[in-house]
Amino acid sequence: MIISHKYKFLFFCPVGNCATTSVYKALLPLHDEKRVERIYEFNFEHPLNKNPKEILDPQEGIHKDKLIVSKHIPPRRFFELNFFKEKEFENYIKFSIVRNPWDWCLAVFLKASRFPCSQKGFFFNEDHFYNVLSKITTSKNFHKTQYDTLSNANGECYITNFLKFENLSNDLTKICGKLAVPPIELGHEQNNNNETQKKYQNYYTEKSRQLVGEYFKKDIEKFNYDF
Repeated sequence: MIISHKYKFLFFCPVGNCATTSVYKALLPLHDEKRVERIYEFNFEHPLNKNPKEILDPQEGIHKDKLIVSKHIPPRRFFELNFFKEKEFENYIKFSIVRNPWDWCLAVFLKASRFPCSQKGFFFNEDHFYNVLSKITTSKNFHKTQYDTLSNANGECYITNFLKFENLSNDLTKICGKLAVPPIELGHEQNNNNETQKKYQNYYTEKSRQLVGEYFKKDIEKFNYDF
């Protein structure tokens, strides 16, 4: 996560495989809350991506007068640590990235399994879906759906602005304009089979399409997605 008091925003990225690393890296120089330090992230190079000082094997939580957070800490967990009160950020814009559940589930499977998606005859079937579901629901950062992950225990969403993965450059430009943040160039930190992802519909069986639609119904309705 990123906190900027200068530009008055919080960026949360608990849901992976949504270009979160690229956006996080781009926004990291704007993080100006000195009491919050980040656990080292192994998957990208950045001068600010380092182990918190004087902390060995850092874990999420309060250490002396600092709060140690992971990149993917969800807003619920962040506020449950009681280092900050929600009211302190009442007037801040809080934003995050969401992704079409069908596209996202395929991306999670391909990345986790390193399956050659170009292999002839490959289809994302119901077994693949249950593998994905098992993986994401056992993550400490994930709560059933993308929307639930960005909400409190009462189902009230913390996020004021959602950036869609499918329109990320434009959405990020708009939020930067709203915040008066200088224009941001996005890198591409991880290869998530983007060419294949553009054609994710071609890889679904009818049954797996229905399973994703049923399980992520809330995301589909809240974020206006379709297959």
